[in-house]
Amino acid sequence: MTPEQMRELADRLSDPCSPDDDDLETAEMWREWGRQRAAKRAGNRDASAQMLKQAGIPFESKNGGAHLIVAGRYDFWPGTGLWQARGEATKQRGVRRLIARLQAQVAPQEK
Repeated sequence: MTPEQMRELADRLSDPCSPDDDDLETAEMWREWGRQRAAKRAGNRDASAQMLKQAGIPFESKNGGAHLIVAGRYDFWPGTGLWQARGEATKQRGVRRLIARLQAQVAPQEK
């Protein structure tokens, strides 16, 4: 073992909690994954609001668009796609499914 390798080994042994290169790479990988997920949720927020507008469904935006109150009856979190009818325990996902449910409720009333 060279003197340099001995010093490196001694440094690692003296501080067992110091991260090695693999730990740093893994940490960076998870940070990047988190940034990608945040960007995806932001895109979902914009796209979902646009889809609701195109369908002519009224909604009120709360918390910078992170929470939408749709047609006064549904709580919708477009970043994750989660929605729930107020007063109901069942939670569902997907803006398309929410739009379909609202359109199905309107269609019988028009007849």
